[in-house]
Amino acid sequence: MESQEITPQSMFYIVETNYASGDSVLFWRPKRCGYTTNLNEAGMYYKDDAEDISSTRPGTFAVLCATVYAMRHPVVSRDKLIELRRVPAFPLAKGSK
Repeated sequence: MESQEITPQSMFYIVETNYASGDSVLFWRPKRCGYTTNLNEAGMYYKDDAEDISSTRPGTFAVLCATVYAMRHPVVSRDKLIELRRVPAFPLAKGSK
């Protein structure tokens, strides 16, 4: 069997809609081992596996990794920014304004 190339254009994430985590999407972890909201911890599945999983589990669907990458955006936590108010500001280096 020829090995398949692993790229965002050839791999899929599995999205789980039967459970919720606030406003976050739940992705299947690698090797079908639970769920995560963290895209960095999500499993990437070959097309055949993704189709098999999504066709046998209602509320679950496969999305091309490249599509998810195009939809993501950086998020800054409000709580983390508020914590910064409690940290003393770093002094400017000599010669900087």
